[in-house]
Amino acid sequence: MRVNRREFVKAGVGATGLAAALSSRASAQANNLEVQFSGLCALALQKDGGTNDVLSVLLLNSTEHLPQLHILTPHVGPRSAAPAGTKTIAGVSWSYWDLRGAELTVSAGQEDGVRRGRNVARIANMDDMKPIGAGDLDPACLADPPPATIAARARFTGGTLEGRKPSINPDTTYGYGPRSVRRTKAQVLFEASLMLHADAATTIDIRNIATGSTQRITLQSLNGPPLQVAVKNTLPGENCLPDANKRLEHFNEYYRLLKPPLTTGPIPICETGCKDCHVNTNGDVVFCPPVMMSRK
Repeated sequence: MRVNRREFVKAGVGATGLAAALSSRASAQANNLEVQFSGLCALALQKDGGTNDVLSVLLLNSTEHLPQLHILTPHVGPRSAAPAGTKTIAGVSWSYWDLRGAELTVSAGQEDGVRRGRNVARIANMDDMKPIGAGDLDPACLADPPPATIAARARFTGGTLEGRKPSINPDTTYGYGPRSVRRTKAQVLFEASLMLHADAATTIDIRNIATGSTQRITLQSLNGPPLQVAVKNTLPGENCLPDANKRLEHFNEYYRLLKPPLTTGPIPICETGCKDCHVNTNGDVVFCPPVMMSRK
């Protein structure tokens, strides 16, 4: 909704009143909920039947990865479904819910489509990686029930999609693009976030796709900095592989989502800032970056 300066003046509202109205509207629409995506997550933007974009997040099925929702325990509302458990990371308590076989949605009061924000181009994109002539995202991945390649899904009808620098090896760069076909410059592969406006009525629903049963989570303490919740499909704990270039071999999992599926394809290759177990005494977490997928 636009604020019409002329109408304010006609009504006798001066510059101070106009500024207050604009400030109030900006405050009401502030993005105070950040949903972060990490691990084997395919991000698919498609039309909702009209002009708005809907974001589907596909958490790939892998015996090594755990699809979970993480929320800081103090922000979990009292009427929430019980979590699968809690864990303490760096002295901070997180509650988590198992997402296997489920679809997650957030009622955040925004139904005007998902917009592209900052650094989306720095998220890995399957169109830049797959061999020439390969297919696009299989539409079955978005249907009920999804194929066995999908462990869980999330679906959003509003918000601003942004790229964010990864927390794991944030300055490591990767050669990006099939070496035999085309090659872009080395770059940091960003993870993804969706920025939303939340209020006391906002809920997060986890619907079991097979049974239709739903777990509902409420949020609290939304008046401070943006509340961060995490949709993860990552390996548990610290997982170290001896060869830095092999840490992205899980990228091959994304090729199974294409129609027709591929068993393997080009993967990003570590270029600078590469680390392995011999130089990182704490162990190096396996990095599986999210990927943008096309559905044409």
